[in-house]
Amino acid sequence: GTAYNGSGCLIHGLSVVADSFAAIDTLLAQRPQDADKLCPALQNNFEGYEELHTFLKACPKFGNHIEKVDQEAARITGRIATLVRKQKNYLGNPFRPDFSSPSTHLLYGYWVGATPDGRKSREMLGYGVDPLFGEAENGLGFRMLSNMELPFGEMDGGYASHLGIDPKYL
Repeated sequence: GTAYNGSGCLIHGLSVVADSFAAIDTLLAQRPQDADKLCPALQNNFEGYEELHTFLKACPKFGNHIEKVDQEAARITGRIATLVRKQKNYLGNPFRPDFSSPSTHLLYGYWVGATPDGRKSREMLGYGVDPLFGEAENGLGFRMLSNMELPFGEMDGGYASHLGIDPKYL
């Protein structure tokens, strides 16, 4: 038999989902009168809903050490990992949740419509466990603090993170 007989499942868009839940919560708390505009705005890629798009883009995002969003990302990670692990491969072994999207975050993002966090249709998803590009506005230290809230023990299929540093800061 084979020495390796495990199976994994690549999981994409962790920060997009966490940011979307946070944006929906913020919308319902601050502007409940606009809740009925969310679905049409998403269906139209925010065209004709520019003011709502601006509001959603400004909502709290993962990677800025905001407790509510960081905890949301941690809860999503745990739930998804548990669901994936319950699935079995043809040998009866559990699938392993893998949060390391090696370039597929670009491909899959192309096929995902607009999301409640303000991400437009066909834009990339977040790489691995990273915040969506440009959303971690408070700096690398706060991004790491958000990252430290994730339950890495649940990611037994792996995870990835990319720390891009602008050369002008070196």
